[in-house]
Amino acid sequence: MEFNYIKKDINALLNMIRTHQSLCQDIHFRTIKSYAKFFPKREPKIKPIQQYQERAKGIFEIKIENPELQKILAEIQKKIQEHARTR
Repeated sequence: MEFNYIKKDINALLNMIRTHQSLCQDIHFRTIKSYAKFFPKREPKIKPIQQYQERAKGIFEIKIENPELQKILAEIQKKIQEHARTR
């Protein structure tokens, strides 16, 4: 609707210029044609997050000689086993 009001204002101003300006008296027009393309913004579709059931049980041997790595792997194994119990 606002676009139509602006179009009417432009039409009125052109008519006013014809009557008030001597240089513009020879300007004649019938209608003003204008086009406005409006494309509403589409909201992006949110894909659902796929979740998989954990199948690991945390049953594996730790065959590493490095004590630091053994400790890290033991913590990982413990977390997996805790998670397996809650499911």
